[in-house]
Amino acid sequence: MKNLSIFDTFLVVSKEQSLTKAAKQLGISQAAVSKQMKTLEEYLGFVLFETKKVPKSLNSDGKALERIIRSYLLTLERFKSERLSSASSLSGHLAIYSNDALGNYTINDVLTNFGCMYPNVSIDLQRINFKSEIDLALEGRFYLLPDNDYIPGATTIKKFDSVPLGIAISQDVPLAHKSIIKECDIRYLRLITANNLLLNAELVEWLNHKKPNVLCDDWGVTQSILSKGGGIAIVPINVQDDETLKNFNIIPLYPLVSISYKLVYKGTDEMNLTEKTFVKFLSIN
Repeated sequence: MKNLSIFDTFLVVSKEQSLTKAAKQLGISQAAVSKQMKTLEEYLGFVLFETKKVPKSLNSDGKALERIIRSYLLTLERFKSERLSSASSLSGHLAIYSNDALGNYTINDVLTNFGCMYPNVSIDLQRINFKSEIDLALEGRFYLLPDNDYIPGATTIKKFDSVPLGIAISQDVPLAHKSIIKECDIRYLRLITANNLLLNAELVEWLNHKKPNVLCDDWGVTQSILSKGGGIAIVPINVQDDETLKNFNIIPLYPLVSISYKLVYKGTDEMNLTEKTFVKFLSIN
């Protein structure tokens, strides 16, 4: 049953024993209440009310359904209470490392939602150099990597949806007013990109083996160069929602090119409670 509010209507009708009184309490028409009760009975396949009695009282099936719904709501409230209590009591530190400046846009929303749900957990999203990954992995850490990258012995926790790529360009550059960008459009422009973004074979093919003029993992520096008309940058299309990019146009690549990311974990010890909770959160988000 997709419309769960119909159960609320049922409980009010059951309490008031009147469609008219239920409609008044719910702030809807009597016809709407009657239609909902008919829909509920059709869905269940049996009637819920004594058909020849006034007030509108429940029959045995209706009373059984009322007990089930009230039990369900009580269980739901208990779960909600326990869940909120658990969320407020959970504390600790969550460390996530990334060697890809653009990959952070993939996980930012996830971390924001997790932080809202567990406000006492500190979240540390750090940039690292690829050479240091193996050493840090021994301590037990989460790593955000391009899908075709890897850390030996690490376990993949979650794969994220592919992110389409585009070109970030200053609005003062004539190219900024195109609806799509082809490889030939950027042939003579300075290209800025993160160090390992070009590991994406599809992107390398799109660029026709054009090498970037500037390798920069610092997105702030990249924006500074772009703002001065100093080039273009390959970025995920979803960065267009970033308030700091309001002075740039983000134009899709044609043909479409995308890049995927994954979150992996490697550690010698078992995950702590905070890490386990984060993994469980990822499985449903």
